[in-house]
Order: sequence, then C-alpha cells, then structure tokens
Amino acid sequence: MYIHIILCDDDPMDLKSLEERVHKFLSYHPEYEAVVHTYADSRQLLFDLDDIAKADLYILDIDMPYINGVDIAERIREIRTNAIVYFYTSHAEYAFEGYRVDARRFLLKDGNAGLFDEAILYACQKQKDLYEESITVTWFRDIIRIPIADIIYVKKEQRHTMIYTQSQGTIQCQSNIKDLHKNIDRPYFVFIDRGVFINLDFVRRTDDNTVTLFGDTKLYISRNRVREIKEGIVRYFHIR
Repeated sequence: MYIHIILCDDDPMDLKSLEERVHKFLSYHPEYEAVVHTYADSRQLLFDLDDIAKADLYILDIDMPYINGVDIAERIREIRTNAIVYFYTSHAEYAFEGYRVDARRFLLKDGNAGLFDEAILYACQKQKDLYEESITVTWFRDIIRIPIADIIYVKKEQRHTMIYTQSQGTIQCQSNIKDLHKNIDRPYFVFIDRGVFINLDFVRRTDDNTVTLFGDTKLYISRNRVREIKEGIVRYFHIR
C-alpha cells in the first residue's frame, strides 16, 4: 500500500525544501512506501481535489495568493474526511485557523527537524493503520480489497450490492447487503433503509427524511427510522 502525500507552497524554494525534507524522512523509513506530488499553485490543487489530487496527507502553506491553505483544507475536509492535513508555515499566529479545519499539526518552516520527522511518522502510521482494516469482496473471478474507512455507503440495487467508496469509486460485489454489513462489523455503519447502510463519518447533514453525505450524495431515510437515525448521528458526533 502506498501512502499518497501532496505538498503545496507558492514559494518555489520553500516547496523544494519541503519536498526534500519529506523524501529524507522516507529514505530513513523504507517501511512506508509513499508517492509525493507537489503543487506551486493553490488554484490548481483546489481544481484537482475532486479528481487526481487524492491524498492521505496534505502539507499546505497557509499564506498563499488567490487561495490560501485554510480554504483548501476546508475543501479537503468536505471530500477527504480521513485525510490528515498539516500546515507548513512561518506564521505560528495562524494556529487558531488550523483548529477550525482540524489541521493536526503546524510545521514551522524553520522548525526543529526532529519534530518534523515525528509529525510525518505519525501521519504515515495513522494512515497505514487505517487502511490495514479492510474487507475483501468478490465479483465473479475478481477479488477486491476495500479499506473499511474508505466506504461511504452501500446500496442494494436490483440483484447486486454496490459499494460506494472515497478513493476506489463504485465497486459491485456479489455479497448480500446484510452479510456485508455483518462482515464490516463497525457501529458507525448504520442502515437508513433496508437496502442502504451508510458510514456516519461521511455524514454532512440531515434534512427531513434525507441524509446528505460528503460529495453531496443525498439518500432517503425510511420513514420509521428517521428519528432513530438522526438521534444516532447526534450521539455519534457528540462522542467523537
């Protein structure tokens, strides 16, 4: 499994330095295989987020022209709920903004190398652990491994079960939806209808008898389950 890392800084020298620091860390930790991509233009990164710029770790400069790092982090939070975001900055006073978008760390550009490496190590281990929890499904002769945290929702459509994921798209499988839910065995996967269950980590809002997931997918909740589901969502996020 490769850990995908994206770096964004509008200053070419700072971006090069950041990339070198990440690759130096990786050279000392061959147990983590990583793919690193860089962006010098925050507008291009924002444009690519819905498509090719899918990563496990984003390290962003805050103070950039056109689109700053906080705005990019807000969009990442909407579409990549399990991604880790770090800010790479010379301005420690921006720390408050980071809490608003759940940035895990602030890495100072002239900061301690040991603290930098510790932060990258934390992110790599966190994402590795996340993706090692997976299920395996089959579609005829194909065998597909899906990280549990990557599943947004599962829906029975005609005779098939469709698994909608964050990074692998839509996966069709032969498993019965109830058996699949039992196999996942996580309390945050709940049925909103007898033919649909969702991952509460991806819930964006609820309205009347619908739930909207990240990516603006809207699903209907069974009438007799609306209250139960809404109360369950409130409890889940309160606990977290």
